[in-house]
Amino acid sequence: MNKTIGGKKYDPEKSEMLAEYDNGYPRNDFHYYEEKLYRRTTGEYFLYGSGGANSKYGVWHGNSGGLGEKITPLSITAAQAWVENACDGDEYERIFGTVEEKKVLVSIWISKDDKIAAEELKASRKSTLADIFAAGIKALKAEE
Repeated sequence: MNKTIGGKKYDPEKSEMLAEYDNGYPRNDFHYYEEKLYRRTTGEYFLYGSGGANSKYGVWHGNSGGLGEKITPLSITAAQAWVENACDGDEYERIFGTVEEKKVLVSIWISKDDKIAAEELKASRKSTLADIFAAGIKALKAEE
């Protein structure tokens, strides 16, 4: 399933899955549902959910219920809240970086090329994007 919402295409097959959750019911139970958090290549987050007829994703047509699915775009704050509720602390830090109370959330727009370069540095240095940007800021300050 993919969906265009607000002029943006949300496609799980072309996005990075970050975390998943299911409510613990057996997969064949009408109450079962699962959710997966994704990040698009452009950085936006979204939730893909699917589930049985009696789940929050179920679809009913008269007396007949069936499986349903939905894609929901999420802000970074909503994505963080979802991970806090659905995952443990290690999973949260794997996705969003080390939690330090002195940090503040900053949202910026950068070019796609800069995003790719930052992701490559993140992978090669086994670091976080926050650490990559902090190193760049420190290097620029050192030039002053």
